[in-house]
Amino acid sequence: MRLLPRPLACLAVAWLLAAGARPARAENPADIAAARELFQEGTAAAEAGRWQEAVDRFTRSLALKQAPLTVYSLGVAQKKTGRLAWALENFRAFLAEPATPTTEPYRPAATEAVAELDKRVAYVAISFAPPQLSGLVVTLDGEPVPLVALDRPRLVDPGDHVLEADATGYDAARATFKVLEGETADVQLVLPPTTHLEPSPWLGASLFAVGGSAAVVGVALGLAGVSQASSAPTRDGPEATAARNKAVAGDVTAGIGVAVATTGLIVLLADLVGDDEDEPPVASTAAVRPWSGGGANGLELRF
Repeated sequence: MRLLPRPLACLAVAWLLAAGARPARAENPADIAAARELFQEGTAAAEAGRWQEAVDRFTRSLALKQAPLTVYSLGVAQKKTGRLAWALENFRAFLAEPATPTTEPYRPAATEAVAELDKRVAYVAISFAPPQLSGLVVTLDGEPVPLVALDRPRLVDPGDHVLEADATGYDAARATFKVLEGETADVQLVLPPTTHLEPSPWLGASLFAVGGSAAVVGVALGLAGVSQASSAPTRDGPEATAARNKAVAGDVTAGIGVAVATTGLIVLLADLVGDDEDEPPVASTAAVRPWSGGGANGLELRF
């Protein structure tokens, strides 16, 4: 299929005639002139086989002024670059325009292109599990997909694609697929429920209170053990050993209490910060390990 069976010198005139056939509207003369120049550059690129450059120029020309010949020319360039879905719809848009003496010579070629591309384009049928999702956001190759269009196969170019979705209460899901010319791919995205727990002020307060109480009990128990050890008749007797064990138990209890209270405080702070920040809080861990050796006992607390 040839792009435009006319010399480039005559193309500006044909373009103006075709553009002028549309309903008049307020347009900037500078934009019209720029659109015409871009159209000419696109035509020259197409005649030289630089089809991607032609796509760029025709697209920019259309952004400044809608003209049937530009729509047709863009369809030709997109077909050459493998963007079959866009080419098909642009040829259909060209044929939907009222025929004029300027555009009539190109209608048979556009009709032929539609018949060919209609058999070559591909489709994807999208479904989700679970089927009913709130706040659903879907993108195909990075482009948003309107939710109202999800109940029917979606027109795509043949080749590789990436489908992504997110919904309230569910983790995002992603699928890659490939569809051949003339085929329809059935793609189902399974969105897993969100499992991470949100910070709770009640949980933080409870942990802080329980941990604080345990720390107080542990300190009291440790002090009692130290007192009993100092009053034991001998340093190596059963009374002294029992007192030291009580002191170690008190240290461990106090350490665990401090760790639990610290975790509660972190949860409380995370909940307060989470109200103002989008990023989830980073969890902190604490570990307590008693040690004993060389006749001495102690407690190691790590955060």
